Amino acid sequence: MSCLGRLKKVTILLVFIFFALVFVASSAFADRGIVLALSGGGAKGLAHAGVIKALEEEGVKIAGIVGTSMGAIVGGLAASGYDGAEIERIFRELDLYELFWDGKDGNSPSSMERPIIRLSYDEENRIMGRMGIIEGRDLYGEMLKYVSCVKTYDFMKFPIPFAAVATDLETGEMVVITKGNLASAMRASMALPGIFSPWLYNGKLLIDGGLVANLPVRVAKNIFPGYPVLAIDVTGKLVKKEEIRSMIDVLGQTVGIMTAKNVEEDLQYADAIVRPAVDDISLMDFSNIDELIERGARATFEQMDQIKALVVKIVDDEQPLKNPIVKDVRLTGIPDIQKSFTRERRSWMGRPLDMKEVNNTLLELLEHDRVAMADYKLIEEDGKVIVEYVVKRKPQKEYAFSGYSTNISSDNRWATLKYMQRDLWDLGDEAHLQFWLGENFFARASYVGSEGSNWRFESSLAFQDWEITPENYGKVNWKRYFAYLGFDNVGEDYMSFSGGIAFDHVDDGKDEHHWGPMVKFSYKNKKDDKSAGYFETEGLFWYPEGETLLGRVVFASSLPLSDEWRATISGGVEKGDASTPAWAAYLGGYGEMLGRLGHPVMAENAAWTRVSVQNTFAKGLWGKLEPEFFGAIGYALDDDWRRIQELWEVGIGLNIPNRIIDLSVFALYDDRSDWTFGFSVGTPPVSYGPVMP
Repeated sequence: MSCLGRLKKVTILLVFIFFALVFVASSAFADRGIVLALSGGGAKGLAHAGVIKALEEEGVKIAGIVGTSMGAIVGGLAASGYDGAEIERIFRELDLYELFWDGKDGNSPSSMERPIIRLSYDEENRIMGRMGIIEGRDLYGEMLKYVSCVKTYDFMKFPIPFAAVATDLETGEMVVITKGNLASAMRASMALPGIFSPWLYNGKLLIDGGLVANLPVRVAKNIFPGYPVLAIDVTGKLVKKEEIRSMIDVLGQTVGIMTAKNVEEDLQYADAIVRPAVDDISLMDFSNIDELIERGARATFEQMDQIKALVVKIVDDEQPLKNPIVKDVRLTGIPDIQKSFTRERRSWMGRPLDMKEVNNTLLELLEHDRVAMADYKLIEEDGKVIVEYVVKRKPQKEYAFSGYSTNISSDNRWATLKYMQRDLWDLGDEAHLQFWLGENFFARASYVGSEGSNWRFESSLAFQDWEITPENYGKVNWKRYFAYLGFDNVGEDYMSFSGGIAFDHVDDGKDEHHWGPMVKFSYKNKKDDKSAGYFETEGLFWYPEGETLLGRVVFASSLPLSDEWRATISGGVEKGDASTPAWAAYLGGYGEMLGRLGHPVMAENAAWTRVSVQNTFAKGLWGKLEPEFFGAIGYALDDDWRRIQELWEVGIGLNIPNRIIDLSVFALYDDRSDWTFGFSVGTPPVSYGPVMP
């Protein structure tokens, strides 16, 4: 063979080897990658989602994320598998202000009354005060739903390796979380003192990581050695005194002062810095999510050439994910359900850890009536893992003070005192003592037994000393004693049913007593999808011996019309007996006709409906401003359900629900050709009608 032929063969062989090496190299190395250090900054941190979107659009691979506070929230979502567009969608769907209210749904008329003062006591009679304005339970539960898709408890094995930074409240030391419950780690990292309560995580009481590393560049360098770190700084600058106009502004400035030094130190180690223009955004201003995300993306695109110059090749050494075998399942905090809890999860043992099962079980615990908070620890032992659920029970004792006042009627001004004790005679039972003090008086003591199967015992004793002047009648007064014994069944889909025997003694000059069967029901269909609205109804019926049927049924339904507007329709029917004033139906007695509040129309029966359209004009950590347009119509009916009087009113109002007590002001015009201007503070007690509540 000629030298030329040999040269051709060698050349072909070398070319083949070259392309083979290129192929091997392309298989061994993934695309370019950088590590993100996402800072805290409250609402400003939503700009992080825009940064992630911009990097994805330019094909810049994220090799790891370390986040503090809001940076941990956004970073945790990205690490668990959500892309930038999905994170943006999540924050658009979430109503963060509603989540901050911790169980108070401002749209629902059946929402719990918020006490002005509340004192709680634990099993050792120690006072348990709030450790923050926001407990953060609802936010934690919502985050848990979103990140329950993760398949491992090792954050470094996520689609994007991840770490969250928090601060140990006991020692002041930094805590870097890389394993466990991702939702719990995110919540711990954002526990801003004074706003969010500290978070118990693996035995440590944690607060916001911003106190030790608000821009965790050095943490990222330690966890991901050899990788360039891109610092996303949304901490903001200190502002002048003229710009400090609220408590939140003061808090934001304080946080800035406290974290400025550690941010400045970390910035020196960053390979590149992106600073979204968010200085004008307040710490808790979540009102313009789209704009914040856009600012994050814009700032990133401006630095994209520098970012791309930093990227490195990442060795593609991805291994199949293998979770350890479950050795044991435990529950602490509620001993009486521990055996049944572990028995129901015996099938987990000996199988690889299934994070979906673990997270779904935690969500079930959070829905339990006796659970104030729940989390889990994953304890590695002998190459296996122990799943330990840690439950915080609701306080054993609680005292609450609240009130109601209006300028419409002096009869409807109240101070309300309530006492509740759990686990009084049996684990899981509850006893309540309530007093309504005003021009009239009402007291009630009730007891609900622990759950047994689907039924539980309930009883109540009530006393009422009442005097009112109905609009169509003279002054009436009575003393009424009421008792109930029965059983309550809690079914699925928010349906409950109870039945028993009720006793009544009325002292109104006749001095009569009666007894007979009573049934009560309620149904609440509240969906997670806010666009679906809600529907709820409840009622009770009593048939005293030898007398007529008495009862009351009410309903309420709400449907969002847009992001800011919603429509609500409510109404009800009362079946009464006007021959006994304590049993009569009172149209307007519960505030369904605002103009008749305190001076209702008395009748045998009554029916009414109310329609309102409300706009969420403004909302924040302090509460909301909700203008309202409303109209109501009601009918006083005789014993044969014939109309004897028609009432109507239309008006406008401004509702200001807040974290302490609700405030409403309104102006209305009614069938009497009268204008009424009024206000109310608090929630009126449901305290009289044909059947005692």
